[in-house]
Amino acid sequence: MKIGRNDPCPCGSGKKYKKCCLKKDELKKAISLPKRRTAEKPVDSLRGKIMKFIDMENLRDYYPAALDQYWKTLKEGLNPRAMVETDMIGFTEWFVHDYVLPGFGKPLITVYFESNLKLTRTELRILKDWQATNISVYQITRVEENNGVYCEDIFTDEGFFIHDISISRSIKQWELLMARKVWVLDEWQLSAMGAKLPPGEKRTFMTL
Repeated sequence: MKIGRNDPCPCGSGKKYKKCCLKKDELKKAISLPKRRTAEKPVDSLRGKIMKFIDMENLRDYYPAALDQYWKTLKEGLNPRAMVETDMIGFTEWFVHDYVLPGFGKPLITVYFESNLKLTRTELRILKDWQATNISVYQITRVEENNGVYCEDIFTDEGFFIHDISISRSIKQWELLMARKVWVLDEWQLSAMGAKLPPGEKRTFMTL
């Protein structure tokens, strides 16, 4: 049963839901690692190996400069908020795929691919397909509950299907999804995290 904002909080605190656990529950709704159909173990293994590579090569030393660039869209003089877990997940994904490492002239995902890798054939195939990805905004054109969603890139009009059980249960037709899609063997999947937006935000993006 859906809990109303003014209903008693189900945690038993005696407070209204909106003044107790609402914000915490909304944070949980942030779309994170999806339930995958294809290559779940190789994908998780590959992500773990990338994080080990970051530590082995001391690439976390680039974090301060990368964070400064990551928050550069903020207005001048406006300090970034304290990062929560979802912020750190988003930053790490951006650091791996988009940040050009000083001295290398290329993103970490490419540096890793060009290293002397000890990967399985499946992991190597997945990593190769991850070399060119980007974050975009997708509009949900159809939802197949307990299966996935049909999306359309609002900038390119490209249509595609994402098999993702968790998202199919949490997003509605015409809502927007800002995320990074990655090709995994034979299907599109979402990368580490994304964010839902109301349909009305489409106009805002199109005027940028």
